[in-house]
Amino acid sequence: MTPKQQGFELVERFKNLKVPLFKGSPLETYMGYEMAKQCALITIDEIIKNTDMDNTIEFRQYFNEMKKEIELL
Repeated sequence: MTPKQQGFELVERFKNLKVPLFKGSPLETYMGYEMAKQCALITIDEIIKNTDMDNTIEFRQYFNEMKKEIELL
């Protein structure tokens, strides 16, 4: 899967999450697209940060490309 496809899929997974309308509310709505993008970007940052320092240049390039593609959505 390309970084673009993977980034799109990650955003879509977050977008389909239900979140409360406000704190303590039993009413729910789906996460907005911009918030889903931010969640996906945070997730990628955490993957990069928490992966062994011996990860390859290709690993970092792949996830950095994925971040760029998400930002373009």
